[in-house]
Amino acid sequence: MLKPFDKYETYLSAVQEPKADLIFAERRYREAFKKDPLVVGEDFCGTFALCCAWARRGSGRRAVGVDYASEPLVYGMKHNHPKLTKEQGRHVSITRADVRDPHLPKVDMLFALNFSHFIFKKRDDLKTYYRNAARRLLPQGIFVLDAFGGPDCQVANAEVSRLPDGTNYFWEQHGFDHDTNEAKFSIHFKRRGERKREHVFRYDWRMWTVPELRDVLLEAGFSSVEVYWETDGNYRRRRSSVTETTWLAYVVAIKK
Repeated sequence: MLKPFDKYETYLSAVQEPKADLIFAERRYREAFKKDPLVVGEDFCGTFALCCAWARRGSGRRAVGVDYASEPLVYGMKHNHPKLTKEQGRHVSITRADVRDPHLPKVDMLFALNFSHFIFKKRDDLKTYYRNAARRLLPQGIFVLDAFGGPDCQVANAEVSRLPDGTNYFWEQHGFDHDTNEAKFSIHFKRRGERKREHVFRYDWRMWTVPELRDVLLEAGFSSVEVYWETDGNYRRRRSSVTETTWLAYVVAIKK
């Protein structure tokens, strides 16, 4: 008998890899500053899985999660935070706020993953957020974003994959507006013996290109921007341009 459907648990299995994100970012931080980061910020944190994963990595590590939506924060406090030890739990701080709030705590590494920053459709709004991210970083810090795109992301499309528990995960793009570079997306899930759950999560984004992101980050006050392109599950810097019809990348903005 299947246990009750949990959309956030299923989302974590389908979309998030907090441990891999943290390993990647720690390496970039050490390469840039020759020391270990201690304080992590997770913007658009949802159920703050990355914050919890950071707290588990060792004593002295602190995490700050920020999101404006109350439902996933409540879920995280009920389901994710209790899985931490008492000591780890004290090192995770969660705030319901706009990620552009200038009074948010300072951190060594700041994350805005799962393309969450694509919610800002106007360049000035994106720059305001990036400028605040730069202010939030301590004198030596990095801001880690992800991005995706390519010709295949400029048409309606749908992909399906199988999760470890047998659930089918559907990622659907509902067209593309070439005038604004905007697109809408949905996540659907289908468990064995159950109906397909449509539009469990919905997104309305502007598909920013890497050159646009780099320009805005530099204008917002970052010292440099590095791009790590995905190939066969690994992320590397490349000298030549990407030729894939669909690409995925980490964008790392460095503040010195």
